[in-house]
Amino acid sequence: MLFGYNCSDSVPADHVFLDGYGQCNTKGTLFIALLCAVGVPCRIRGFTIDKKLQKGAMTGFVYKSAPASILHSWLEVLFDYRHVVFADMELP
Repeated sequence: MLFGYNCSDSVPADHVFLDGYGQCNTKGTLFIALLCAVGVPCRIRGFTIDKKLQKGAMTGFVYKSAPASILHSWLEVLFDYRHVVFADMELP
C-alpha cells in the first residue's frame, strides 16, 4: 500500500483500502481490521512525535500547517502469550 495522507486519521478501514494509500495511523486501522477478521489478537499503540521527523514525507502547505506534535502509531500482535511489535508499516 502506498504512503499518503487520507482525509482524516479516523477514516474506517474500508475507506483506507479503497483509497489505496495511507500512513501509519490509517494503515494501522486497516491492518487491525484484517487481523481481527481472521482472529489474530492485536492492538494499536501510539505516541506523539515532533513534526520535524516527518519533514520530507510532508512538504509545502501540508508540512507548514501540521501541528508541532504528530501522532505516530504501530501495531502489536499477540503471539505466544505476549504482544510483539509489528514492523514499521511505512517500509515497502
